[in-house]
Amino acid sequence: QRELMNVIRVLLPGLRRCNTAIDVSGVLADYIANDAQESVTLEGFGLRGTNRHEIKYLLARLTSYAMKGCGRTGDVDEYLSEIRPYQIEHLFANKPERHRKEVPDLLEFRTLRNQLGGLVLLPSSDNASLGAMPLDDKVMRYGRQNVLVGVLNKDFHRNFKDLREFAKANGVESSLRAFSPKASMAEVVSVRQKLYLQLCARIWSLEQLGVDSSLIPDYHDPFSQHPSQPEPKAGSKVAPRTDVARMVAAGVLRAGWRIVLTYKGTD
Repeated sequence: QRELMNVIRVLLPGLRRCNTAIDVSGVLADYIANDAQESVTLEGFGLRGTNRHEIKYLLARLTSYAMKGCGRTGDVDEYLSEIRPYQIEHLFANKPERHRKEVPDLLEFRTLRNQLGGLVLLPSSDNASLGAMPLDDKVMRYGRQNVLVGVLNKDFHRNFKDLREFAKANGVESSLRAFSPKASMAEVVSVRQKLYLQLCARIWSLEQLGVDSSLIPDYHDPFSQHPSQPEPKAGSKVAPRTDVARMVAAGVLRAGWRIVLTYKGTD
């Protein structure tokens, strides 16, 4: 990945001079403070044409963290292995007509469906067997899957003390849960997106990375959620005319975000 290689090139000279873990912590702190503090947020992050591998890796890390946190086995390598392959599963099938009343705009539907909160990892064979089933039907089969999938089945919660303790320890009691059959697509994806960001904040916290947070007083956590943009005043709403405008209206893009197109190696 070109972006990762750019980061590695910046970090390598300093890391080569390190003799202790404290030295490494200092180099990472300097990098985060000076080079990685753009206005970044992962609130609307999701699957797109060029990042399937990154999404799968991220889901593997999240799934492994939840499984081990609940006292179960589940290494990252297992979810990325080709021996018993796992696939990215969309909670909602690509059937926009089922949600037309709630999400009439096709672009908004696709964006919402592909958000990280609308995705899980399933064994390839199980994923294929679900086909285009509605979420309410799939939930009945989710109960035998990993924690982040199984939790969508209300019966998964019963007599599972480790799950409750994991949720409390990570502050995700309100988001690690099942949903009512009447829950909207937007509600499910939004709550799940919040869950994933909360777990990411734990997995990649400065403390977990061995970085002294006191060295970065103005650190911006990319996993933190930002307040929603204020609603437009009555009578001032104008129908968005472009894809970008519709994404802003849907909350996928926000004012001030930087958009970069990479074409033939050039940004």
